[in-house]
Amino acid sequence: LLTLSEEITSKSGLLIDMNFEITDEAEVNIIFDETLGDKISAKGNGFINIGVNEADEVYMFGEYNLSQGDYLFTLQNFVNKKFEIENGAQIYWDGNPYKAQMDLTALYTVNTNIGDLAPEYNRKTDVECSMYMSGDLLQPAISFGIQIPKGDDLINRILEERTNTEEKKTQQFLSLLVLNSFIFVPEDVRF
Repeated sequence: LLTLSEEITSKSGLLIDMNFEITDEAEVNIIFDETLGDKISAKGNGFINIGVNEADEVYMFGEYNLSQGDYLFTLQNFVNKKFEIENGAQIYWDGNPYKAQMDLTALYTVNTNIGDLAPEYNRKTDVECSMYMSGDLLQPAISFGIQIPKGDDLINRILEERTNTEEKKTQQFLSLLVLNSFIFVPEDVRF
């Protein structure tokens, strides 16, 4: 099985320059990890230019704007959650076909009891878990966000206090994905 670059560059002295217009009817699948199954399935549009120059180097320029899709997030075959990709996500190339850049936000909503954040809020509500991915497509920088869309100012302030470092935010994020609940963190004990 040949990759696109091997197939094109195997014909020495051949110059190729192709332009593609991708429409919303086409579905694109990007597989990050074949063993675990991490992948993006999306629809969108864009213009891509692919070719081979005089030095037999494959190049790729253009951008793909995602209008809908999902990101299947897997964590060591233990967590398997489908995140919805928010409209406006983008993948783009600036020469090297293996160095695509991305900028996207994926959202997973969990309905959970927020009483673990504050006992007086012993009720279930939707909590949005956001994953922000940017930079290199194959090794993106990832950060997390957690929001309670129907939360009042007090519960949102408590959430902010419980996620005010990247470590705390990551712990709560993973707890919501794995356990479907927040991690209960008792207030500091003072002697």
